[in-house]
Amino acid sequence: MARPKKQTVDYFPHDCVGSKSLSIVQTQHGNDGYAFWFKLLQLLGKTEGHSFDYNDEDSWLFLLTETHVPDEKARSILETLASVGSIDKALWKKKIIWSQHFVDNVADVYMRRKVGLPTRPGSPLPKPAIREKIIADNGDKVAGMIALYEEELGKMLTPPEFESLKDYADTYPDGYFERAIAEVKAKKNVKSPVNYIGKVMENWLKDEEPAPASENHQGFKSI
Repeated sequence: MARPKKQTVDYFPHDCVGSKSLSIVQTQHGNDGYAFWFKLLQLLGKTEGHSFDYNDEDSWLFLLTETHVPDEKARSILETLASVGSIDKALWKKKIIWSQHFVDNVADVYMRRKVGLPTRPGSPLPKPAIREKIIADNGDKVAGMIALYEEELGKMLTPPEFESLKDYADTYPDGYFERAIAEVKAKKNVKSPVNYIGKVMENWLKDEEPAPASENHQGFKSI
């Protein structure tokens, strides 16, 4: 059975000629600003979906650890990066780091993998007509998984997450997904629920643990 394709990279291009925005960051923050930017790109590269949410304290401390700058300096550099467009300003205000330029620069990796390029957090699912076609092509199981995820966790799926659910439907036995959803709800504050669900189900499959559906389950709801 095929495993879900990852949305991380092992490398990213580093241009020899610096951009105007990088020059501004370095002028305002010195070598700290330069080093912070490339350490941040390294972090985005190894983070699933290439976006980093630092709304919780642990994630913020991890960002400081990875970039090796103190708290106030990091906040100041991020503000500059947002102001010059190196990171998405609207998402930065929500304490989410997203760099479209970075994602565009690693697009060739995803072409070779034949998997969709990560999209900006908060991007909606495909338009209804496209969504209906995708669901029709993949059957009631995928439709039910989408409905269960969005109803139980109160989150809308992004296009890459939608693709992950399609992979999960093909990869894991019936009952795993429902059980994993329940575990996410019980754990609370899971930063990347779809990624977490995939890891949990992968561990269950390795251990060959039975994952029966809930006795009270009435079947997935259709969309």
